[in-house]
Amino acid sequence: FRILYNKSPKIVYPPIDDEFLLNLDIQKKNKDDENYYVYLGRLESYKGIEYIVDACIKMNRRLKVIGVGSLKEKLPIHPLIEYLGYVDEKSKYEILSNSNALINGSREDFGIIYLDALSSATPIIAFGEGGVLEIAKEGENAIYFNSQDSKSLMDAIKIFEEKNLVISNEMRLNVINKFGKDRFKREVLDIIEEI
Repeated sequence: FRILYNKSPKIVYPPIDDEFLLNLDIQKKNKDDENYYVYLGRLESYKGIEYIVDACIKMNRRLKVIGVGSLKEKLPIHPLIEYLGYVDEKSKYEILSNSNALINGSREDFGIIYLDALSSATPIIAFGEGGVLEIAKEGENAIYFNSQDSKSLMDAIKIFEEKNLVISNEMRLNVINKFGKDRFKREVLDIIEEI
C-alpha cells in the first residue's frame, strides 16, 4: 500500500449500461397524447418528493412517480399523481422518454437518474446543486431551481415550458458514450497504472 502526497484526486463517474441504452428504441409519443412529468427516486422527505407532488397539483400538471419509500402511504392521492412503485428498466426508460421532463428535488452527489433522463432524450428540472451541475447544462438540457420548495419548483416548470427544451439524438448519444462502461474501465485502469 503506497500513500501518494501532493496528488489531486481523480473523479471516476460510475458507468451506465451503454449497450442497453444504445439498443433502446426511443419512440417519443406526441406530447398531446400524454403530457406528464416524472419523479424517479426514493419516496423520502430528503428527496423533495412532497414539494414536487405539491407543485404539480398546484400547477395542474400530471406527475408519474417511480420509486418506493417510507412516504408511500403518506403522499396525497390525487388524480394528477400516479404512483407506479418499482418498475423494470425497460418500462423506466419508456416512461422517461415520453415525459416532458424528469423532476428532481434533492442535492445528489452524482445522480445516475440524470443520466437515465438524458439517455432517454428527456430534459431535467432539478434543484441546482450537486452532481447535476456536472452532467447537465442549464438552458440546454436542464432548468435549475435554487430553493427546495414548491414555489421555486413551480417557477422552474414555467421557465421550462416557455423554453421548450428538446434533447437531440446526438446529445443523447454523447451522454451515453461519455458515461459508458468502456470509459469507466479505461479511467480506473489509468489510475491503477499511475500508482
